[in-house]
Amino acid sequence: MLIGQVRASDLVFRYGGEEFLILLAEVDHVKACFVAGKVRHRIEASVTPLTDEQSVGVTASIGVAAHDGHPDFRHLVDRAEKALCQAKAAGRNCTVLAES
Repeated sequence: MLIGQVRASDLVFRYGGEEFLILLAEVDHVKACFVAGKVRHRIEASVTPLTDEQSVGVTASIGVAAHDGHPDFRHLVDRAEKALCQAKAAGRNCTVLAES
């Protein structure tokens, strides 16, 4: 589902148990937040059938961080993770942009 929401030049990774990391190439924070919103809404709209009578839906909390020039990629991932924690603390099913 995630790969279907991004461009062929973007990368999608599993990052931890229930977390995923999407690397958007050459986009600013505005476009990144737009893509994050599109992904979040697509996840929220999907329903997985469990039986003929039951199904389950899920939501997503998303942290977004734009590259700030720091040479270590872990700095960028750490900022995105902090934004993700803020999204979860804000009640989940939302997107939070990391502070610069």
